[in-house]
Amino acid sequence: MTDEATIELFRPVGPRELARIAELDWRAFPPRLHHQPIFYPVLNERYARKIARDWNASNAQNGYEGYVTRFRVAAAYAGKFATQTVGANWHQELWVPAEELDEFNRHIVGLIEVVAGFRGGPDREPSELGLVAETGTESQVLEWKSSLAERKRGLQSLCGMLNAEPGHGTVEFGIGPHGEVLGVEAADLDKTQRSLAQEIGQSFQPRVQLTISAEERAGKRVIVVEGRRNRDVPYHEYDGRAWVREGTVTRQLSLAEKQSLQRQRNRDLHSGPWKCDRCGSWVGVLSSVTVTPQGPIKSYDCDCGGEYWPV
Repeated sequence: MTDEATIELFRPVGPRELARIAELDWRAFPPRLHHQPIFYPVLNERYARKIARDWNASNAQNGYEGYVTRFRVAAAYAGKFATQTVGANWHQELWVPAEELDEFNRHIVGLIEVVAGFRGGPDREPSELGLVAETGTESQVLEWKSSLAERKRGLQSLCGMLNAEPGHGTVEFGIGPHGEVLGVEAADLDKTQRSLAQEIGQSFQPRVQLTISAEERAGKRVIVVEGRRNRDVPYHEYDGRAWVREGTVTRQLSLAEKQSLQRQRNRDLHSGPWKCDRCGSWVGVLSSVTVTPQGPIKSYDCDCGGEYWPV
């Protein structure tokens, strides 16, 4: 489906619907309620922003919050729905019957993205939120935490990302659950970064490759922690426990799962097959041995200068 022509659509949503979209891994919209017979995607961002600002973010039932989502749908499928103009000539939308929403979701290409957000209140006009990025969503390799008070949960998630594939991840402190830039409150950002690096160095086993930086976004400061697992490390533990990231959920690894990762990723325990990280050649069995002062050890060297790794 990714080779098909697509069209860009938008949908204004409140925080509850946005949370349901996140639960669906940003790939589908949730079912309509019994009193909602029609699903209304709109054809332009201007109209979507107006609804999110003037309706969602002005409504107490929505917690005075409104968001604009953007997504793409296969053009041939979307063409079955006539364009409806409701008001001004740019107030254009598609009317999708609720019973056809599952089929509509199956024709979404790629991820649903958050491109704008608004927050109002009972006594104030809605204003636009600064979002982390136009295409920003949490994922298997990205976690947002509102503040450094959530550093323990954030570092558990980082550990989970390192232990999952592809073995790297990023935690951003100062970003709200919907991508809004909240910023971190720290009198001395350099000291905060050093303290965080020290905590990671003491709490992660084996030690992890990481970078910690302070970035300015929407006029506020965000702490970004990026880590990567070495290929020869079966798994990392944080604070004595191993975690794994599955989608946007982080959970603790069982003993059996840790033993399985040892067998999969520890080259001395792996039975093959093997693939060279340089030339790409495959072998079923490695029998090469290198003699060292400590005695003979199994060799993973390829003739091309690369190394063999478990496939």
